[in-house]
Amino acid sequence: MKLNPSSLSSKQVKHLRALAHSIKPLLLVGKNGLTETFIQQTQKTLEDHELVKVKIIPTSSEVIKDVAEVLEKSVPCHIAQKIGKTIVIYNQREKDPVIVLPK
Repeated sequence: MKLNPSSLSSKQVKHLRALAHSIKPLLLVGKNGLTETFIQQTQKTLEDHELVKVKIIPTSSEVIKDVAEVLEKSVPCHIAQKIGKTIVIYNQREKDPVIVLPK
């Protein structure tokens, strides 16, 4: 069962942020910004990992707020955290979800 991103409680978001603390960024937003290829790669990475850190490199002209909005609409995913130049995104797998969210 796929979760509606707006249906996550603050307790669930806090749980996701705690899980994300120990993971490294898997996706980097570079000088080309958010291309269609980047969006497709984000979808595939989320399907594989469920919880992903996205890092905006310093040479990128992208703003974290704009990147988060585009990812939330395009991928679709839930933004669990925005801090500095890092965004944590979550989307439950269709089959065999790994992350169990608290009720």
